[in-house]
Amino acid sequence: MSQENVEVVRRAWEAIDRRDNESLFALYDPNIVWCSHYGPISGSYHGHEGVRQFFREWTDALETFRARAEEFIDAGDFVVVGVTVWARGRGSGVEAEMTQGHLCTVQNGRLTRVELFESKDRALEAVGLSE
Repeated sequence: MSQENVEVVRRAWEAIDRRDNESLFALYDPNIVWCSHYGPISGSYHGHEGVRQFFREWTDALETFRARAEEFIDAGDFVVVGVTVWARGRGSGVEAEMTQGHLCTVQNGRLTRVELFESKDRALEAVGLSE
């Protein structure tokens, strides 16, 4: 089952890369919980509208924003994704590159929970693993 979960998460990232929100949200459970454990936008967001709200808040201060999944790690009941993010501040023009770790939970072929950490290592630690 865990390889199937990795494939669900991979399909979600493929939809993100295509900017295909319809396909992306079809992979999100209607009651998805989206949690950010760091940064200026932290906390929990619920449901599809909650995910949309998180991204509105996250990108509001940004002129450009791009994210790429670098690695998908089968972590038993979870999938950990190593992510690189590039952004440019609106107004300041400051560019930044950062890494993130996403801890994904998949049930019945849909993402039910996504947790954002400041690194892949932190996401792995959250499930009791380390590299």
